[in-house]
Amino acid sequence: IKGYPVKYYTEGGRSRTGRLLAPKTGMLAMTIQAMLRGIERPITLVPVYIGYEHVMEVNTYLKELKGKNKESESIFAIFKALRNLKNYGHGDVNFGEPINLNEILNDKAPDWRELVDPEDVVKPQWLTPVVNHTANRVMRNINDAAVLNTVNLCALTLLTSENHALLRDEMQLLIEFYVELQESVPYSDKIKTPSESGSEIIDEAVLLEKVESENDEYGTIIKLNDKNAILMSYYRNNVVHLFAIPSIVAGALVNLNKCSKKELKQIVHSVAPLLSNELFLTIEDLDDYVAKLLDWFESQGLVTMNKLNVQVVERGEDGFVKLSLLAKVMKDTLQRYALGFNRIKAVEGIQRGELERDCQKLAKRLLTLHDIKAPEYFDKKIISSFVSSIREHEYVDIDTAGLMHLSESGEQAVEHINLLLNSEILQSLKSLG
Repeated sequence: IKGYPVKYYTEGGRSRTGRLLAPKTGMLAMTIQAMLRGIERPITLVPVYIGYEHVMEVNTYLKELKGKNKESESIFAIFKALRNLKNYGHGDVNFGEPINLNEILNDKAPDWRELVDPEDVVKPQWLTPVVNHTANRVMRNINDAAVLNTVNLCALTLLTSENHALLRDEMQLLIEFYVELQESVPYSDKIKTPSESGSEIIDEAVLLEKVESENDEYGTIIKLNDKNAILMSYYRNNVVHLFAIPSIVAGALVNLNKCSKKELKQIVHSVAPLLSNELFLTIEDLDDYVAKLLDWFESQGLVTMNKLNVQVVERGEDGFVKLSLLAKVMKDTLQRYALGFNRIKAVEGIQRGELERDCQKLAKRLLTLHDIKAPEYFDKKIISSFVSSIREHEYVDIDTAGLMHLSESGEQAVEHINLLLNSEILQSLKSLG
């Protein structure tokens, strides 16, 4: 108010999954209401992305996701943390596109200046929608400024591989493939990518003790043990939004082998609203983005195309392997969506609370059956957000008793999401229902 910068955390707390949380809007509402008291200078919000190669509390976060109570903080915990300090890598700070509040108010509430009163500030009807719009824009601009680093790149590659292990040479090529994807078809122009080679990134991850290196007579294998496989999901989730749409496109291509460009776009549009809500995606022109992805895939020898159709390369080729692993980046998220949609489809109608409880119980069983390392399955907030999203985007119809039933677009979404899952998971989902 007096010209000083003010810092506040829009999420209002720490993420236990590594993804951005739904924004808390109290401080933002207070800032806008302060403008209604007659502040003349413009106010600008500067979204900041902060990424780490190690978060000390990540072990505790994962325990909390599994239902354990939050540990009380104490002076003794500080000394314990200091004793455990070692090489935790480096942190990254990147700035998203600034947001001018005056411009937003001029656009969304042109008459806002007429309400300015230094004594008696009223709460206009437009305040809540404008605050929510601004808060979501902040989160999207933070995600636009994500940074690819050693740990999240290693997490992306190893968590999609069989038994969380890859030959070192294969992992190096895959890391470089992901970096080049973001450089050639960037999620946003604010993304930062590493200057190190894939080999140097692996070496640093070994030094940080995030991955294990094992030599045998045939070469070197880079792998994750069971504990680190769970922990690394946190770091993958920091940047998973960058690869969300590419992963959906890759999944459709791998599962269909050959498909029309029209069908491919339908699949992407069917899933995109859910991904946008959960991951704060900012891709405005999906069709153009998908077209650029396909052109790049073709330039890399992953697919062949004509005017109407896309054909994947032969299964034994390196390009098919890269597409298959890229497709798996979003498999955990798609499985959660499928769990909810298939549950609704299996019953005649279901209340919101019942669906959320069923999804959590069934998710725990699915994780046990398939040894899935994805603790966000247990996150009640993510499940609740998914249910809110399917209602908001009318994937369900709600009857007079408040029961949800799949709408026509919901039925189509189920068909498309099931298409992107492997047969074993799909069979388990149907049996769980």
